[in-house]
Amino acid sequence: MKIQPSRLFPHPVLWFINDDYLESDFTAEISEKETKGEIEINYTLDLKNKELKEKIENGLAKICIHIECSLTMFRYNHITDEMTGSIYLRQDNINHKIEVLPMIVANDNIEDYDNTKLNEDYNDVKLDMDRGSILAISDYHYFIVDKEKNDIGRKESIFSIVRSLENKPMKIESGGDRLIIKLNEKDCFIKFCCDFCIDFS
Repeated sequence: MKIQPSRLFPHPVLWFINDDYLESDFTAEISEKETKGEIEINYTLDLKNKELKEKIENGLAKICIHIECSLTMFRYNHITDEMTGSIYLRQDNINHKIEVLPMIVANDNIEDYDNTKLNEDYNDVKLDMDRGSILAISDYHYFIVDKEKNDIGRKESIFSIVRSLENKPMKIESGGDRLIIKLNEKDCFIKFCCDFCIDFS
């Protein structure tokens, strides 16, 4: 998920594209590692705002690392209070592009929200944050996943071995995206073949 820079929020958000907060920053280092059947997302976050840190420590706010793949419609929110960690995803949930966006969200309703680093535009403004409100947004990351490399060894065979009721020599036919090998009963008697044959007329 990529939040467009033109998006407006009804409350201040610590985000590098605006000046809602002064002398504050929320950045992330994200790396991705692919293994057979699994994708490992490693993150290290850096939050330069004491009061937002305190809200995470006392449970009023949480770190939310939003992960999604638009091609497979996969979406996952990793909720934590740890600034470093790893997230493990099943490879078959991802195809081609994976997007990662770290945020800080309100974990409870926060009335009369205040922060000493808020821009002076918010002086004397009563701020109430609903649970789930975005408080901070880090930089957006994405990775291209080598789907074909990770699918090695998991693709179905292009061959189907079947038993033919006709007593004729072996015959090969095209069956869409497969080659169908028809064996007569005598040939299919061989143990190797019998393990894979199905009745076919």
